[in-house]
Amino acid sequence: MKIDSVFFALLLLACCHLSLSQRSPTTKKPGSKTAKPTKKGVIPGPSKLSCDQSKPLTFSPLGVDKDLLANPERGFYHHHEIKLAKYEKLSTDEMKQWTKEGVTLALMIFNIEPFVKKPLSENALKNIAADFKLLRTGGMKGIVRFSYNQTGIKGNPDKHNFPKTTDAEKTQLLNHIKQLAPIFKENVDVINVVQIGFIGHWGEWYYSRNYNTELKKGEGWKPTAEQEGYRKEIVKALMEAVPKNRMLQIRYPAAKQKMYGADNLVPGADRTSEHARLGVHNDCFLTDGGDTGTFEPNKEAAQRNWLEKEGLSVMVGGETCAKNKNSGCTEAKKQIEKQRFTYLNTDFNGDVIKEWKSSNCYKYIGNKIGYRFELVKGSLQSTVKKGASFCLSLDIKNSGVAPLYNERPLEIILRDSKTKGSKSVKPIPYQPKVDPRTFLPGKTTSMKVTVQVPADLSSGLYDVIINLPDGSPSLKDVVNYRILFANGENVQDKTNRLNIIGQITIQ
Repeated sequence: MKIDSVFFALLLLACCHLSLSQRSPTTKKPGSKTAKPTKKGVIPGPSKLSCDQSKPLTFSPLGVDKDLLANPERGFYHHHEIKLAKYEKLSTDEMKQWTKEGVTLALMIFNIEPFVKKPLSENALKNIAADFKLLRTGGMKGIVRFSYNQTGIKGNPDKHNFPKTTDAEKTQLLNHIKQLAPIFKENVDVINVVQIGFIGHWGEWYYSRNYNTELKKGEGWKPTAEQEGYRKEIVKALMEAVPKNRMLQIRYPAAKQKMYGADNLVPGADRTSEHARLGVHNDCFLTDGGDTGTFEPNKEAAQRNWLEKEGLSVMVGGETCAKNKNSGCTEAKKQIEKQRFTYLNTDFNGDVIKEWKSSNCYKYIGNKIGYRFELVKGSLQSTVKKGASFCLSLDIKNSGVAPLYNERPLEIILRDSKTKGSKSVKPIPYQPKVDPRTFLPGKTTSMKVTVQVPADLSSGLYDVIINLPDGSPSLKDVVNYRILFANGENVQDKTNRLNIIGQITIQ
């Protein structure tokens, strides 16, 4: 649903700096003077700023054990398999139910088994594109994976005789990626992340005759040097097919380290290289044996420590796979933070999810995974003249366990508090750019800005609003894709998904 263009967005005109700190900024002593904004990069108003007239703003956080706070690109997801052999489109009614549950993500597994030895048909490509369109209609985003074999296996998979056709040979597989590239490009707005997939049973990069070699029974699988080369070619092909403003994920930390080394990324320093675009999906979260082979036996501690740091730069998520002594609430609360989880499957493992719900930690986990932005405190002028500028300062805490990964703007809106509308004006750019992706978990961002009031704005009392819309032009004005702060006391405008931080009188 699109919001009517009765608002106007005044993008931030930063007068000071954007800083990250675990401590709150020092409280201003009575009588102290506010530092004047630097001239460089600031659009001056026709009159002096009255920052000393700012009044304090206080906010209350929402409890993490309360109802799930639905926000885009994070949280619990529902599993949806698209069988191209017998295509059934994604149900809009089902997505409406997901929305009521507070779910904004769907794992879209495209089962392309019929094409393991031939190109994707025009009809198959049409159906794949159709499901992305339906995601957009439903206000959802997809965690995307392609797999050649989704067959269930009874008993221990290590004893199963996997066929050569568990996945496609390299030439065919690379051709499939090439065919899918236009679909990735056209639907990048509703893609949250793309899992590498393609290789192995379930697309999980393990049980494969083409890209892995089975050792003696019971000793596992290991790729040859040639197969490692094939894997790198496939990753590189997907990196080129998926637009650079989206990340990919690989099943195992060791697989990424083999390709790009074990040095951790520096958060925010690089967002476009292959290294900086490859995260991890752990699909056996909270089990024995290093999450059932997710972490290597002789390197488990080091790889866990690596992932905790790497997750500050690249997306991590996955699912549980078995109820055991490690899957209860205590360890789950600990590990979602240690592994920087952004999303989790709410459908699987059913026994684990049931335990979380009965033990009253399901909502806690659902609210903590991914980012969770909270207004802590701030200050705002009470009055400003038309054509002048007013000061605004805010402390914003990310109380989630991971950052926001996909780019989106931060805007300020002035809305008539009585009519809830105003005439539309052209947004004003701000310097320097405020990037919500830099709001790291456990940190507080101190933000000080000036906002220029248009000279032709009507006098009256206005709501001062922060808007965090989607970064894609096609979704920027779509309400479902906006971020709500985790605050009570009338901060949330749930209808329009806007955040009201205070009011100001324009004279």
